[in-house]
Amino acid sequence: MPLYLGLDSSTQSLTASVIEASEDVRRVVFEHSVVFDRDLPHYQTTSGVHRHANPLVVTSPPLMWVEALDVMMGTLSRQTAFDPSRIAAIGGCAQQHGTVYLNDRAMPAIALLDPTKPLAAQLGGIFSRAESPVWMDESTGPQCAALARSLGGEDAVARLTGSRPFARFAGPQIGKFAQEAPDAYAATRRIHLVSSFMASLLLGG
Repeated sequence: MPLYLGLDSSTQSLTASVIEASEDVRRVVFEHSVVFDRDLPHYQTTSGVHRHANPLVVTSPPLMWVEALDVMMGTLSRQTAFDPSRIAAIGGCAQQHGTVYLNDRAMPAIALLDPTKPLAAQLGGIFSRAESPVWMDESTGPQCAALARSLGGEDAVARLTGSRPFARFAGPQIGKFAQEAPDAYAATRRIHLVSSFMASLLLGG
């Protein structure tokens, strides 16, 4: 009977759930969480994030998410509750609105990962921005206001996009980075949401 692995990269942890599923059976066979503060203390997060001198700025190190995935896969490979070769598919989700910024070394590095070496050691140099703004970040008010002005007001933005501009959204996060760190932004070749970044790590591309 096939097994299915679900990964949830939340603000505070990475959780894996393995389920056995058929027409007659729905059963959780394994669950485990890598809690960032507890299991990866060298990133010095509090509740999975870094708070800054400006209390509106809230970020997380994307390399921490990389290492958490590596730790989780090691745990899955060593457990005895099920045979990992029975996993037929992997699904994933992640915190909304966090953005990950990759430089021109990222995709070649991801495509050539060596399974015998730690992920963090191989991918430490792929980020054009060492800290990712997350959904708790509220520092992009000026960018939201500029976006609304350029499109005719908040109601106009809502009519065009389905939502008013909010500080935690990716667009204002990207705009602020481009304005405040133009050189680092110029070195950025790809911008991911946390979920699509995790998928790229699993796919190797």
